[in-house]
Amino acid sequence: MVNRTNNGIESYNNMINKLFQKKPSLIKFVQKLEEESRTQGSKWIGIATGKLLADPSKAQKESIIPSVPDTHTKFKEKLIRKKKRDAKKPKETTVAVAAKKKSKKQA
Repeated sequence: MVNRTNNGIESYNNMINKLFQKKPSLIKFVQKLEEESRTQGSKWIGIATGKLLADPSKAQKESIIPSVPDTHTKFKEKLIRKKKRDAKKPKETTVAVAAKKKSKKQA
């Protein structure tokens, strides 16, 4: 007997349940989820462009998942460099900071 339904959501839920084993590891779960995301993404592109993809296996290999913009990556690297620089600097004690403030007020 084949489980069939007319409801799209129930059908998708049934397909997802078949995709995963009972208790997959986190890595297997993420891998299967990514694979399913790419499959659905390639279907969406085919619908959006008005044509079906000629070779679905080839389309599945293409990355549908967005990449991190270069500006974010550069910003994060800049923060890491700044933290390393700050870690190398000697830290002033609260007494030294108070003495600096006092000398500035007197000047």
